[in-house]
Amino acid sequence: MNSSKKINVNIPVEIQNNIDAGNYSINGSLVRDKLGRIVCHLKSLEAEEDQYFSPNIFVSIQNYAITSVSIVSNKLQNELKKIRDDNKLITKKLDRLLANQANALISSITNFEEHFNNLRSGSSLTNQRETFATGTKAASELAAHIPSYIDEYLGNIQVYHRDSTYDGEKYSDFLERDSKYRPKITKSNFSNFADSEARYFICAFLNIINNINILSLCFDSKVYSGYEDNLQQVRTFAVDLIMKVVEGLEGDIDIFAMSYRSNSNGYYFPLKNIDSLLKCVNYDIHSLINREFSKDTEYYYDENRIKSMYEILRIINDIDNLLNRKDQLSEINLNGLTELNQIKKITFENN
Repeated sequence: MNSSKKINVNIPVEIQNNIDAGNYSINGSLVRDKLGRIVCHLKSLEAEEDQYFSPNIFVSIQNYAITSVSIVSNKLQNELKKIRDDNKLITKKLDRLLANQANALISSITNFEEHFNNLRSGSSLTNQRETFATGTKAASELAAHIPSYIDEYLGNIQVYHRDSTYDGEKYSDFLERDSKYRPKITKSNFSNFADSEARYFICAFLNIINNINILSLCFDSKVYSGYEDNLQQVRTFAVDLIMKVVEGLEGDIDIFAMSYRSNSNGYYFPLKNIDSLLKCVNYDIHSLINREFSKDTEYYYDENRIKSMYEILRIINDIDNLLNRKDQLSEINLNGLTELNQIKKITFENN
């Protein structure tokens, strides 16, 4: 029986016995022996509060594995199910082609989840091969169609320019104008990316690609062959999107100017997680420091644009955590690794 510490990791009973006997102690994220020497670090096994996946699956100690509680992200799977159950995916707002495509993708997602959950519970109604096949099919379909939903999200942003009406113009309509005569966009109103179909399908993809990799590790002692390439592909989609959100659309101000230029009362809105953001968009901190952000009497602040940026950044960080798992596993020989048996026992109760 595994026990859990406040750092929220799974500790095998053999290691727990050594902790109870005083041979090991856990201080914060460090495991120390009775002489105070550091035995291992546990920080990489924890997902940040706003993320779904930890950077590593396990750390080894005496041929046993202290494992992450997010080997499989129950948190993400439950959130995705709740979105579907609450009918928050309003596919009728999409055009007919995208709506039909969305319904087919949702069917593939739920089909894999049912197989995977049945396998985890030890049901005889499915097996690892069938579950793996439904997962790889769903993952490949999602990776192929995610760009369509990102375009749909961007196309529905309301933009304003010298020729637009008071209510503005959809960005998709703006792009249909002759590129030679498009006016400069002076303002945009984003919708919250967290409420979009694009976000749902990206998160569903991450959930599936992680779970089929765990299947591959537990039942084939290999990293899933398409794991890294698929993650890198979707990461590219996400980075391209956050660049548009940060830089602005067709002449609109960038997110740094929107946040740091002050209004008539001298107020501004500093960005959180600035180091992570700058690294993601490849923007130099010194260039930001050297910019001048003056007061603006026609100041506007798009809160949904800020929220969208943070949500996309969170997704990119989760993808990087999943890629880091592959890096960890690539450094060791997985054949006959006893730690994988522990992960299998934790994840698939009766297999």
